[in-house]
Amino acid sequence: MEENEELHVLMFPWLAHGHITPFFELAKKLVEREITVTICSTASNLTSIKDQLRETHSSIKTAEISLPQVAGLSPHHQTTKDLPPHLMPHLKRAFHLSQNQFKDLLRSLKPNFLLHDFIQPWAPEAALELKIPSSVFLTFSVSCSSFLYHLVLGKKPNEFPFETMELHPHESQRIQPMLEQQTFGMRDLERYKSCVEQSTDFLTCRSMHDIEGKFINYLSALAGKRVIPVGPLVSSRTPATTDEFFRQWLDARPEKSVVFTSFGSEYFMSEDEIKEIALGLELSNLPFIWVIRVSPNEVIKEINEVLPLGFIERVKERGLVVGWAPQGEILRHVAIGGFLTHCGWGSCMESLGLESPLITLPLQLDQPFNSRVMTREVRVGVEVERESDGGFKGEKVAKALKMVVLEREGELVRERARRLAEKIKEDGDKGVDELVKEIRRLSLIKGDENLA
Repeated sequence: MEENEELHVLMFPWLAHGHITPFFELAKKLVEREITVTICSTASNLTSIKDQLRETHSSIKTAEISLPQVAGLSPHHQTTKDLPPHLMPHLKRAFHLSQNQFKDLLRSLKPNFLLHDFIQPWAPEAALELKIPSSVFLTFSVSCSSFLYHLVLGKKPNEFPFETMELHPHESQRIQPMLEQQTFGMRDLERYKSCVEQSTDFLTCRSMHDIEGKFINYLSALAGKRVIPVGPLVSSRTPATTDEFFRQWLDARPEKSVVFTSFGSEYFMSEDEIKEIALGLELSNLPFIWVIRVSPNEVIKEINEVLPLGFIERVKERGLVVGWAPQGEILRHVAIGGFLTHCGWGSCMESLGLESPLITLPLQLDQPFNSRVMTREVRVGVEVERESDGGFKGEKVAKALKMVVLEREGELVRERARRLAEKIKEDGDKGVDELVKEIRRLSLIKGDENLA
């Protein structure tokens, strides 16, 4: 290709909202740099971004694939949203079987570069056949990414060289099944390894050196490739009209006094977990907004059916319990004093950009690693103490909430969060610029080879 020719990047995320969102945020930054971007996914998964595409980012293109039918999976399950956990292996099988559609799309679009997720090694393999350079884009924390790559290379968990990342016994037990998951005889860990190995020259990650520098360096050493951190990738979009109900409710509360409580879009808490969270919020005596998601498998008419008897009545003057809330909008409000979170990486990145101190309660997957980064590395949060069996009690939840919102430790946490948010703004999009530079370099090399 010519040096001033417009680049075309094809993005191919896994079928989860927590994955398509950072791909989309990165796409926004690439089109600002005059790069054509196409995001490939199922119609169900693209739904979450289509309003923004239509309103403000119409230059970002989409390409749809449809998952083939597999036994045990309803045709409408084309995303992880509201997917019962026992159907996840079926969704992965269907995704794997969509590879011929993807290969046809790749031949048709002929992009200059492919940016793909960690679970589909057949995507970079197809790109390689067409001499299209590619990179895996790691949308979860590099602390977790480097730990998984450490394991896939045959190293022992206790040899991971970062004491701050030590897993509790109950966390090790929970993560083990994830390490053994496989699709068509290939473990997810092996798929991840293959995606890393097939990346052309470098890996891309959603992080920055000021947050995970030593983990970025370790992953680079293990993989033998550069790792380009492109930043937190938090949406800068501010709704044209603030949600009036939440705004008025927050406006009536003192500055830095409210706890926002949410555990993500894909984890459904057990009845016992819900009761302990309710107890913690009640014992804290702090004002709060609590977003509860009920499993689609549960036959429940109202949210209060899963709450302790009388809870809503007892906290009605200071608490809101809702099924949905505009998280980013709420975290931006001056009344927010803390964010009680499961520590999904997206929520962590969003909170950092908005100076929101964290009260962390990691529940599954990469969340224990994310929590340790937030509470032990950059120290912008406090983790809820657990019981020896991994359970948690409302009293410990209340203790952590009050520590962050009311006590001296909370002031220190907020100050560190403020400084880190300033650093994020100061760094801007240096990582994105580096990524663009590398994509252009590889595209020029490919063009020269084709001419040869």
